Amino acid sequence: MASAELDAFVTADRNLEHQQDLSRFDILIVVLAARTNRAADLVPLMPEVVRKLQSPPPDRLVRVPEPEA
Repeated sequence: MASAELDAFVTADRNLEHQQDLSRFDILIVVLAARTNRAADLVPLMPEVVRKLQSPPPDRLVRVPEPEA
């Protein structure tokens, strides 16, 4: 099982939560919400990803950047 080997899963798949039952996994899932999946758009998100990995929020699914309220 993924949770036995992983602490976190980082993906650019914004539809993952609609495609999979994420409650089955006891890992942090970080969804990168960039304009594209090109490195130029993803690299600026990495400092926030590192912050999320260092102190995971209680919600096991986070988006980076977080949606504005």
